[in-house]
Amino acid sequence: PSYKLDVNGFINTDQYSGYKQAGNTVLYASTTNASLAVGASGAAAWMSATSTTLYATAVGLNALNTTPVNANAIYNTAIGNSALFSNTTGARNTATGFQALYSNTTGNYNPANGTMSLRFNTTGVNNVAIGPETLYFKTTGNSNVAIGHFASHGAAAYSNTGGTTVGTNAGYNFATGSDYNTLLGYDSGYGITT
Repeated sequence: PSYKLDVNGFINTDQYSGYKQAGNTVLYASTTNASLAVGASGAAAWMSATSTTLYATAVGLNALNTTPVNANAIYNTAIGNSALFSNTTGARNTATGFQALYSNTTGNYNPANGTMSLRFNTTGVNNVAIGPETLYFKTTGNSNVAIGHFASHGAAAYSNTGGTTVGTNAGYNFATGSDYNTLLGYDSGYGITT
């Protein structure tokens, strides 16, 4: 064999068992809870026989790290280092990319695709962020759509509702009160704050 342990075929373990590296669980799956954790993460600790959190997928160091407090935290997918790191009861979120939806705690129905997209969102719902650092500083506020590098980035922590920005840097300096704006194109509305 090429290694100390070579297996030609399947290795079978109990569904509440996993694989560890240096004491850290790096692979865990539960068919009962329909959940999967890949990579050293706190997620594997709460994806257990007694967990009522269902349909969770965590891939990456510290993805879905925080222990959900009840069964409401369902249908979450976190792929990337620290994606959905702080989530407690937020449900139906999809975070792909380093620190995507990192601060989310109770926000629901938020797809965030891109490095640090929706990074500071905590309770906002129905937001769509596609691109690196889209809706980055938005903390609360609902039903926003941002597509493009730095779209609706925000200059500091802010809350807004119902905005649509498409294009690199579109709505880059948004601040609290920048509701219901529609901006299309590169640098569109770059200096708009409210």
